[in-house]
Amino acid sequence: MYQRFANKKVLIIPLNWGLGHATRCVPIIESLLQVNAQVDISGSGISGHYLNKKFNFLSFQEACPDYHISYPEQGVTFTSMLFQWPKMEAAIRAENRWLRKQMMHQKWDFIISDHRFGIYHPAAHNIFVAHQLNPILPWAIKPFFQWSHRKKLKHFQEIWIPDNESPFDLSGSLSKFSGSQVVQRIGWLSRFQNVIALTFDDFEWVGWVSGPETQRTIFENELQQIFEKSGKRCLLVCGQPHLSFDTTVNGVRRVSHLDEARMKFVIQKAEKCFARSGYST
Repeated sequence: MYQRFANKKVLIIPLNWGLGHATRCVPIIESLLQVNAQVDISGSGISGHYLNKKFNFLSFQEACPDYHISYPEQGVTFTSMLFQWPKMEAAIRAENRWLRKQMMHQKWDFIISDHRFGIYHPAAHNIFVAHQLNPILPWAIKPFFQWSHRKKLKHFQEIWIPDNESPFDLSGSLSKFSGSQVVQRIGWLSRFQNVIALTFDDFEWVGWVSGPETQRTIFENELQQIFEKSGKRCLLVCGQPHLSFDTTVNGVRRVSHLDEARMKFVIQKAEKCFARSGYST
């Protein structure tokens, strides 16, 4: 699948919506490097920081615009996301302007966008990575949204769905899509692929936190309270690779982030794992 990228110049950029979009790009980047592709990376927020730190030997394209999506304290609702729609549309236009300026100097052959609708260029072969191609929405808005969604996807020649074929798929109806693009299911993507677990401290309960604020912090605080009362050996991974802390608060070990090898170890050893549901988890 990746052989056609050999000796080609490739840019890959994930959405900054928690760490899931960035972590599932890890096996894609590793596969590209195995065929000697010239890989550049970019991103924004903690997602971009994670990739830049993980692949610090690759060229990182600075100043990619962010979407600045937030989840309100009272919870994520369709209305709360609808009010942020204009902000998302503006971010899509901004990231496309940014890419056009970068393309004048970089001349990428392939551009791989993980759910960034503005990361495409007519002079490149554009690939869109997504597992939510058919979102579940209220009936009144769904026809308009689907029209807008498909219009944006027309800029991409290929769509990669990080899932398996039915009946072994996880995304169900969310990934059902038919269009003029080449649609390919590329299997589950995990940053733990080809990673050997590295011994770390042993914990009975492990929780990890990610996603947009303010819900990220709310979830973190809820897990902290649950862990404090559990009487278990607990680890809380705070999903903040841009920070560096390792501390214990009221008997709960708290770390800013864990690399793949240590994270794999604590997950395998844990009796229970706590995480917000999402593609990566």
